[in-house]
Amino acid sequence: MSLSRIKADMKSPFQSWFISKDKKSREWEEGLPQVKKKFGNQNIFILGTAHISQKSVEAVEKIASHEKTSMVSVELCPSRYQSIMDKDRWRKLDIVTVIRTKKIYLLMSSIILSAFQKQMGEKMDVKPGQEMITALEIAQRREIPIGLVDRDIQITLKRAWQKMGFWGKMFLFSEILAGLLFRFELEEAEVEKMKEKDVLEQLLDNLPKRYAHVKEIIIDERDRYLAQKIKEEARKNLDAKNILAVVGAGHLRGIDRYFSEDLDLKPLEEVQQKSVWGGLIRFFTPIFLIMVLFYWVSDTSDMKTIMESIYAWIVIKAVVSFLFAAVILAHPVALLGALLTAPISNFNPILKPGWVSGLAEAHFRKPTVEDFENIATDISSWKGFFHNKVLRIFWLVLMPQMGSSIGTGIALWYISQL
Repeated sequence: MSLSRIKADMKSPFQSWFISKDKKSREWEEGLPQVKKKFGNQNIFILGTAHISQKSVEAVEKIASHEKTSMVSVELCPSRYQSIMDKDRWRKLDIVTVIRTKKIYLLMSSIILSAFQKQMGEKMDVKPGQEMITALEIAQRREIPIGLVDRDIQITLKRAWQKMGFWGKMFLFSEILAGLLFRFELEEAEVEKMKEKDVLEQLLDNLPKRYAHVKEIIIDERDRYLAQKIKEEARKNLDAKNILAVVGAGHLRGIDRYFSEDLDLKPLEEVQQKSVWGGLIRFFTPIFLIMVLFYWVSDTSDMKTIMESIYAWIVIKAVVSFLFAAVILAHPVALLGALLTAPISNFNPILKPGWVSGLAEAHFRKPTVEDFENIATDISSWKGFFHNKVLRIFWLVLMPQMGSSIGTGIALWYISQL
């Protein structure tokens, strides 16, 4: 759907209280979708922008700079706001703590989103999210309040991730990886169409229809969240009579639909906690199956076969996990960690080859600020993909664990043949 069609469907004529009614202003005003809402004694002008469009940057700059604008709200959560405003954030990040607290996948999700946006920005010749940055800089310069109205990106990712099964996660991961590694040229019409969408929606476009509920979390839930949060931020700043809210164009229709409703945000911020029983079942099931297999071997075989089974288990698990780590050119200590922990990982909830290898790699080859800053570039080439220290740590958390799981299957099959 085109931006002009969105505006037509809104049927909300723009009565400017921000800028002068000169002809030039009306031309660019009519080029972007917009909604004006009355909220008590406050006027809220919601501007739909494209996160990779110079035209959106110019529109935001024009409106936010006007003297009547007394507050600016942006489609950012506190963590994304901090990442934008804190230029030294990578210097403060402790990658070892990230791995220990098992937040490496969330970190990589954020990094992949940033890389995807950067690639799209290069195609459009504009910095991704520049219209948000422009709005923030103008608000700070004019010393007017800033409202952060988006849901925390980690909550959104967690809620979406929990709705996907194993194959859905693998499908999405492969689609994202292919999109980052393999360059392709877009037709002008496709570029314009992508401008209208949220970056998360772009990444989910190729998911099968059975994963439509994931899009609901990414788009529809956030439409409701944004609509309510814009109002809540307005209530916090009652002196601000004219509020500019800058949001992605793809959210504007939903915000308009839900704005009149009084919504409870708590259900939209809840993340499903892992079930204790589910965790116990996942932990003990492989142990139970392994014990049954070894019992069967010991009951039907001599001691030599039993020892051969144990030996096969240790060697196969260790070697396969080691090889998966070696492919990533891991540090020798990281390789040793994968080798030693893989055989016992099924019986130990803490010593997993992926986590041990990742921690060892992070300790002995600590990423630099440059590694973090170059992720968006390095992730798009095979050389950078394997030599960037941050990306290598991510792969070392993933690959030895995958090798250990494959090794389990091979070992069980081998033992059953004895």
